[in-house]
Amino acid sequence: LQIDAVIKAPKTAGTSTAIHAGDIVYWDATNKVMTETGSGNVCAGVAVKDAADAASWVYVLLGVAYT
Repeated sequence: LQIDAVIKAPKTAGTSTAIHAGDIVYWDATNKVMTETGSGNVCAGVAVKDAADAASWVYVLLGVAYT
């Protein structure tokens, strides 16, 4: 387990799946990807770099989130 670190994590690629730097991201344990959908998922941290729709990865600062 690693906390307060930037990690490269999987995300779903496709239309309307972009994640932008500063967005809060959540771990979707069912699909094993990071997402912006909080409902039913665990808050993981904040994206530190834009991840376009086509990207399969997002860089996340773990353990940091704001509302």
